[in-house]
Formats: sequence, C-alpha cells, structure tokens
Amino acid sequence: MLQSYHRQVWQLLACSCLLALFAGCSVKKMAIRQVGNAFAGTGTSFASDNDPELIREALPFSLKLMDSLLAEIPDHQPLLLATSSAYAQYAYAFLQMDADRLEDLDFRQSQALRKRAANLFVRARDYGLQGQTVANLFFEPSTRTRASFELAAKRMSADVLNLDVNMSSRIKGESI
Repeated sequence: MLQSYHRQVWQLLACSCLLALFAGCSVKKMAIRQVGNAFAGTGTSFASDNDPELIREALPFSLKLMDSLLAEIPDHQPLLLATSSAYAQYAYAFLQMDADRLEDLDFRQSQALRKRAANLFVRARDYGLQGQTVANLFFEPSTRTRASFELAAKRMSADVLNLDVNMSSRIKGESI
C-alpha cells in the first residue's frame, strides 16, 4: 500500500514537472513573440530621432537583437519585415553614404564600406523574402525562363508556386 502511494506521488511529481516544462516553453515563446511585436514597431522611433549619431551607434545592437529573436521565432512576419527594413536603412544611411563621401579621399576604405553595405542589403533582402511566396504564371511554355525565375526566388529565400495556365479556370474564359 505504501509502495503504491509512493509510486503515485512520483508519477504525479513527474507529470507536474513535465507540465511545468511544457508550460514554461509556451510562456517563453509567448514572451518572445511579445518582444518581437514590440521590435516590429520600432522603425518610427529610429526614423523620428533627431540624433543620427545615436541611431548609428544603437542600431547594430538592435539588429543583432532582432536576429536573435528571429532565431527563436522565424515565422514572425512583422518582425521579419522590420528587420529587413532596419538592415536596408542601416546599410544605406551609415555605410553606403559614408562610402560615397569617402570615394575621393580613401578609395580602399570606400570599397570596403560598399562591400559591407552590399552584404547587409542581401541580409535585408533575405529577411524580407523569408516566408514569402513567389507565384510564377506563364502563358506560353518556357522551361528555361520558368526554371530561372524559380531558382532566383529560391536563392532569395522565397517559396515558389508554379501555376499551370492550362490547369486554371482561364480555359473556361474566366480571368486570373
């Protein structure tokens, strides 16, 4: 009888621990989503600040924090868009423009900044297209063009949907 009671207590304790563990995961995920929502709306605070040097120094930390949040919640569309926009703005405002100003004074430094800006523009593009779908619809057969479009979209981290016009309602005279 006592052994049965101890077994039930251990089972109850094990179930409680598992429930707490799973509940903790969902609470953690919910908290991360809330932080993601907050960061998805930060674009206006950066854009409206009247101290560009403060933004220049603060934005890299924000970018890396957004990267970390997206590692946890990669399907958060508003955060993906905000992160894409923030990378593009940082690359243009603080790297590309500096490279343009430096071009006549220090060509090597200018090229290094351009390369860094290009890498950040690619990261912005990839975040912007992550979770997006590109639909291809060709009215004439074209293997190379269709394959090229599909490959380009996949290289940019987008999902691809190839529609076959012959299998659509266009055959019945309906518009697409």
